[in-house]
Amino acid sequence: MLKRLQALVHFCIGEIHLKHGKLSAAEARMSRAIWLYPNIPFGYVDRGVALQGMGEHSRAIDDFDRAIDLAPRFAMVYSNRGSPSW
Repeated sequence: MLKRLQALVHFCIGEIHLKHGKLSAAEARMSRAIWLYPNIPFGYVDRGVALQGMGEHSRAIDDFDRAIDLAPRFAMVYSNRGSPSW
């Protein structure tokens, strides 16, 4: 239970970093959240978004694929995975 709570804290802080465009910090927080609680699909989605913004497209796709494996009915994952790499 404690690990899940710690993962949630890292996830929430990562969300704040992501919203402020601090992609590296967001990626680090999401990675920590995933390390603590590897079955959190939203962590993979947000880390994938951060990675995509940092130009690490193949790693981002890997994260989106993992999120799809964990939550196949979560439509946002498909949308993010299908976004073009600019």
